[in-house]
Amino acid sequence: ITSATTGLTFSWSTGATTTSIAGLSPDVYTVTATETATGCTSTASATVVGPPASPTLAHTAACGGNDGTVSITS
Repeated sequence: ITSATTGLTFSWSTGATTTSIAGLSPDVYTVTATETATGCTSTASATVVGPPASPTLAHTAACGGNDGTVSITS
């Protein structure tokens, strides 16, 4: 997620709270971004199937806006 009008916090299914994670084994990973000023959340999940990484992505936004982006790189 690269666009927001206020600060964001992140919570990954791995327990990480950073803006990105790397070195992932094949699995499904989920991140929830929370806009600190409003409490609005956006959740995205990606499935890593193995090298070379070819993840699929699902995204939902809780506050009706689709004004951010999610990037997956392999």
